[in-house]
Amino acid sequence: MTTFAVFYILSGQQYIDEARLSSASVKRHMPHVRRILFTPDQNVWNGIDFDAIYHLPNRMSEDWYTDSIRYLAFALSYLPEYLIWLDSDIYCCMPFDEMFDLLGRFDLAGVHAPGRITGGVIGDIPACFPEL
Repeated sequence: MTTFAVFYILSGQQYIDEARLSSASVKRHMPHVRRILFTPDQNVWNGIDFDAIYHLPNRMSEDWYTDSIRYLAFALSYLPEYLIWLDSDIYCCMPFDEMFDLLGRFDLAGVHAPGRITGGVIGDIPACFPEL
């Protein structure tokens, strides 16, 4: 059986609180999708907000980007094949199954400017993927 998941890699109470709201919106519109949090923060409890929480090693850099790339490598070993990395401030207002369909055709898809139309569309790629 194919498993679909969204995941967050976050640190800091503000961002974790935002991710709880984001995760709840995903659950509301796509209850079949697993919601997973990866964080180096301690004392983050698992409840209805996430299906799983994995604690990451302590940060090694003042630069969050450097640590997040290291954390992504760690996270990928725990995640299913079909996954979407969400930032904490993403709110789901409708199902987005077509994004998982896209991952059935491509190894990687990314959005740099959602909703921006830059050219013609190839096949049935969703409009939220104008370039990547």
